Amino acid sequence: MTDIDLPPRVPVTSENKDGGERLYRTALSSRDYLRLEVESMERGLKPFGLTKTIMTLYLNKKLVYVNDLPVDIQSLITQHFKTIAKQRVN
Repeated sequence: MTDIDLPPRVPVTSENKDGGERLYRTALSSRDYLRLEVESMERGLKPFGLTKTIMTLYLNKKLVYVNDLPVDIQSLITQHFKTIAKQRVN
């Protein structure tokens, strides 16, 4: 497991409260929700925004299921994510 630097918590004020977001629940495990938070921070989004984007793509049938791709492309994708994982560790 790698160390993850999360930004410090700040008190919620009227200045930093995002009233535009709707409350939502997720069925993700704690571990996966942390991964969602990290991914969203790396993309400059909040978890809600990233989830909304992914679900919109899914509902509009614009997501590509990796297992439906040719094996050589699957291998390239797998290698790409292994490289990213190694970079995060170092």
